[in-house]
Amino acid sequence: MIDQVKDLKVVAIIGNVKNAGKTTVLNFLLTNLSQSETAITSIGLDGEAIDQVTFLPKPRIFVTAGSLVATAEECLKTTEAGYEILLRTSIVTALGPIVIIRIIAPGNCLVAGPSTIEEMSELIRVLKKYPTKRVLIDGAFSRQTPAILADATILVIGADYSRDIEKVVEDASFKVRQLSLPYAGDDLRFLAGENTLVAIMKDGSIQRFPERSTLVDPQRILERIDGHTRALYCPKTLGSRFLHAYLKQNLSITLIIPSPIHMHCDEALNRRMDQWEKSIKVIHPIRLLAVCINPTSPKGYEFPKKLFSERLTKALPIPVFNVCDDEGGKDE
Repeated sequence: MIDQVKDLKVVAIIGNVKNAGKTTVLNFLLTNLSQSETAITSIGLDGEAIDQVTFLPKPRIFVTAGSLVATAEECLKTTEAGYEILLRTSIVTALGPIVIIRIIAPGNCLVAGPSTIEEMSELIRVLKKYPTKRVLIDGAFSRQTPAILADATILVIGADYSRDIEKVVEDASFKVRQLSLPYAGDDLRFLAGENTLVAIMKDGSIQRFPERSTLVDPQRILERIDGHTRALYCPKTLGSRFLHAYLKQNLSITLIIPSPIHMHCDEALNRRMDQWEKSIKVIHPIRLLAVCINPTSPKGYEFPKKLFSERLTKALPIPVFNVCDDEGGKDE
């Protein structure tokens, strides 16, 4: 996996569940990449010894001399690594402004980055001004927005999702398929600037709807769709209620959303993915590089490592790694 990551500019790490094992994957990358050429940040709080929600122990983020870290200034009080502050940015969080530090002595580091995609985009721009080859973003659970900004994304599948291995594998398959939703095409990139629903007609014209979201009254929106409609752009979350109504009407139009993370499905829709998957396209596609597995749950149970890897390898169309076992991150 290292060979796939080393030449990328921005890599995001996201998980299927809280405590999936993202920090373990981040530490693996930091250990095997040149840290003097690497910057790290997070869209949540990462590197704390105890999880702030579950109160379970967590792996720490370990950094060595030369790496850059973008974190909230308050986090420096508990950072064990030696560092020097290079810049106080104008990005402000609940834990103070984001500062960029250079590590001068190895140790554990607490990382808390910006909370919005706009701020993360600005932070990446600032980090790229330094002599660093890559930025690694640790994405907090339920905050998968870094994937939109990254050149590639690593999805971590943790056993903590369920004690039933089949449920974990099934959900992983759904997540990979969702994150891999295809690009809508260059001719529709202009939709990224729209903030209300937009119908794209077969003759090339567009009709702007007053609604900003599909969440309020799906039926009212769908009643405006006719045989002249080619596609419908939804600028915000595409939720289960709207998609159920869309499938019920058996419409043949394409639904376009900003990115795969704007798709929120319930379990019933996941099981019907074959019916809608080809009807949805995105303005900002995600390049899913690999899946990393964590067969151990902090709740005290674990799956057989070989079985978990084999089941996911069989179910998924992308490489599967166990960074705790694979020498150099090779394919299982």
